[in-house]
Amino acid sequence: MVIPLEYTAELSLEQAEERYRKVEAEFTKVKGNYFGLINKFKKRMKEEDIRILAECSGVLLPLQLQSSVQTQVCKVYGEKHEEEALLNRIGSLETQILAYLARFKNTGVSIVTGPGCS
Repeated sequence: MVIPLEYTAELSLEQAEERYRKVEAEFTKVKGNYFGLINKFKKRMKEEDIRILAECSGVLLPLQLQSSVQTQVCKVYGEKHEEEALLNRIGSLETQILAYLARFKNTGVSIVTGPGCS
């Protein structure tokens, strides 16, 4: 279970990393519910799983704004391991969650395509 994160909370980088790992684990767990030949072609996601992924997004968004996370990305900007910065991993995980939700008809998430969209 993901614990909600307040925008005003001040977390250390280690606490932010821990929160990130919990969200990542929940996402992996939800994806596991739709793995395998039988579940691969499901068109609808369980309401409970939609709720869990919405809570995950609700943690990732304020987590990106944590000063410890922002400070870390400033320190590694331009370095070879910049993509390993927590801010970049948070953004990547958020994108993965939204893309996964878009695979199902009942989530309210869709991918916009067309002219001007890449």
